[in-house]
Amino acid sequence: MIVFLDVSTTIYRHFAHELNSVNAALSGRGLEPLKCKPFRKSFDSYMLNAEHYFTHEAEFSICSPGNSFGFMYGGFDQCIINAISNENKSPMVVCEKIQGEILKKSTSYLPVSQAISVDLPALFGTDSYHLTQLWKRLRVSRLIYCPTMAVPERLPAESTTPTLIFDCIWNILNVSNSNIIIPGFGTGVGGLDSKKAVKDMIAAILIHTIESNNELTKSLLVMFYLNKNCTAFGLNTETESMRSYLTDYGAAKVLNGNIAVHSWEDLLNSVKL
Repeated sequence: MIVFLDVSTTIYRHFAHELNSVNAALSGRGLEPLKCKPFRKSFDSYMLNAEHYFTHEAEFSICSPGNSFGFMYGGFDQCIINAISNENKSPMVVCEKIQGEILKKSTSYLPVSQAISVDLPALFGTDSYHLTQLWKRLRVSRLIYCPTMAVPERLPAESTTPTLIFDCIWNILNVSNSNIIIPGFGTGVGGLDSKKAVKDMIAAILIHTIESNNELTKSLLVMFYLNKNCTAFGLNTETESMRSYLTDYGAAKVLNGNIAVHSWEDLLNSVKL
């Protein structure tokens, strides 16, 4: 289950709209819907009422769209820090401990879009961590830290191309468990267009989690979404192998060089699933 959490009405509506659209496209092909649930709530409000949404004991990861140096002093990051803090651990102590682990794992610099997983019970001690609100209310055992920017700044206009946010979410899914709490990416300080950013998030979730008999099928879905033509690899055995996973519709798009996708149906109709 992926829990999408954002206080912005606009971002929530974009996510809900894209989720409904992609699930309709999946249903049309007899495929399972994405296991996502969006909430228009603040972190604190969601945490206080989480038991009404999920009654199972499954553990979750929580994602931080941070910076390359592990500073967690504002926004969604600060909410995570506060939910770990208590009378025995001040927010500053918690922040410094997590930052130290991030910098240790990344050798002092985590490049944009790369993701690392921090085992919170191991970092703070299981008994101590299990007293925190983050564990007691949300069953969060891991922090997935993935910077959208090196330092806090507005992201340049070219960042509205799919790669940045798509890559962030893809890398997060590579290192997380199946249950994730995730906010909007790049839409706060970064100032990215929220509609585009949310669509890129949904695309990464869709392609990463879709069932496929061959990984090259997913590779082709990524290429179509990112508007990259598989013929760029040249005429070789690997390229011909990839083409065998295209539908006639997808093959025609590749042949004509018009591989841009205009809807979720267009994307899914391009490959053999």
